[in-house]
Amino acid sequence: SARWFASALKGCNRSLTSIKIARIGRGDEQFLGAIKALKRHPQLKELKLQAMSIRRNECIALANLISSTTTNLQVLNLYHNGITDEGVAALAGALTNVNLRKLVLTCNSTISTRGYQSLAELLEHPNSNLESLHLQHNRIGDEGALIFANALATNRKLKTLDLYGNAVTVQGWSSFEKILRGDNSSVNETHLSNHSLADLGMLPTMLPLDLRSLLELNSSSNKQHVATRKILKHHQHFDMRPFFEWDLKVLPLAIEWFERARSIVKQINVVPIHSKGNHSNQAWRLARAQSLILMARLDKQKLNTIHQFIHVMPEVFEHAPVAG
Repeated sequence: SARWFASALKGCNRSLTSIKIARIGRGDEQFLGAIKALKRHPQLKELKLQAMSIRRNECIALANLISSTTTNLQVLNLYHNGITDEGVAALAGALTNVNLRKLVLTCNSTISTRGYQSLAELLEHPNSNLESLHLQHNRIGDEGALIFANALATNRKLKTLDLYGNAVTVQGWSSFEKILRGDNSSVNETHLSNHSLADLGMLPTMLPLDLRSLLELNSSSNKQHVATRKILKHHQHFDMRPFFEWDLKVLPLAIEWFERARSIVKQINVVPIHSKGNHSNQAWRLARAQSLILMARLDKQKLNTIHQFIHVMPEVFEHAPVAG
């Protein structure tokens, strides 16, 4: 029972790092006592409470546990607990400036749009450290997908948003594609797009091809390379007009950027030499083809950039001193 479990937590060794509780009998006060007893375990990093029918008061107690300075909880799994919007709001409000990295709310279809808005506000908060959020089978749909996509526009920490089994359609996935790519209105917009989200919990074949490609790009740990590759892929023409007021001062910087981009392109999808088999050969050929396509595009973009300066500022070049 919950009473017995609370008593055991108070009496057992305080070096526990992981606790799982599932389907035990409970009353509100008894289970609240068990949650409060968890504060006695400062080394606790993972807590799983599954199929427990957790209500608002217990969510508030969990929020207090998470925000407590005596705990270092990093994983909270609340699978299949009938959690409501009020419970989600209490949890989300406690998840800033804490060490929690993974939150599992899978199979809590009692959460509605209001609850997802609370989670979205958490993801928008600059002090959220959440890296993995699991929301499988929660009837989120396209409306919920849009809420989360908009929240991730400025988020730089969340790597996994598991939306498997939520009836999200192409329309909903397109919301994520936009925040991962930027709106293509400028190179700067693409540079400032989301380079962190790499997993939506879906099989690759369930996602649009462009979204799959962007998620794969984001899986790289070198975010500067990710930004560069997105710019090369989605901007075949660089508009340099905003920089013309700098005269030729910006041209060497632009050329330097193209040279750095060239070195990045050479590293794309490099297959290890020790790899064997037909699959490896196909992967190498595909990587080689992608590299050649991007290299040709890169050279064209570089020449186009130089041409823009020559075309707009011919007098600068006409009177420039000749080296010799």
